[in-house]
Amino acid sequence: MIEAGRRFGNQAVAHFGLIDNVGVISRFMTAIEGGKVGIGTTSPGQQLHVYGSGWLGSTDDTLQNPQLYIGRGTGEDEYGILEYNYSGGGGNQFIRLAHQGGEGINILNNGNVGIGTTNPANKLDVNGAIRAKEFFVETGWADFVFEDDYPLPSLSEVKSHIEEHGHLPGVPSAEEVHENGLEMGEAQTLMMRKIEE
Repeated sequence: MIEAGRRFGNQAVAHFGLIDNVGVISRFMTAIEGGKVGIGTTSPGQQLHVYGSGWLGSTDDTLQNPQLYIGRGTGEDEYGILEYNYSGGGGNQFIRLAHQGGEGINILNNGNVGIGTTNPANKLDVNGAIRAKEFFVETGWADFVFEDDYPLPSLSEVKSHIEEHGHLPGVPSAEEVHENGLEMGEAQTLMMRKIEE
């Protein structure tokens, strides 16, 4: 049923809904003058106002990647996208929030989050710089250096190792760091260990 052409105050209003066998109307959508549409509300405050939860997609595998576009135009530089991708067969599923054509933020079904990368291998992978006020790493520390049975290397041993390998003993080489990266907590402990030695 559609109630069209009704006016409330100075606004034209159209209600879309159902009527039961005793004439009671259940309104589930309202359109008001000015182009505002409400679902679950009879007084929408925005162009689309949904009161309650929503569903974007399907209840089966027929719709692989439902998308919601937000923006001001149709060119790649003019809108963002919220996308759910399901590749089927237990494959890679992800939710992506991005500027159209960009990597954006990706959340995989295993809980990994990628910023600027579509396939994060860790709980948080960032392809770019990170700036923060504080950064905390939970790790061990190096006070075991001061225990009586700690095998403290002599300066001559350290000198020989540096001359042969080009870096401190127990410290990864520049090539290893370039290839494998650097685990921050382990690196901080290692640096303190070398300072205390």
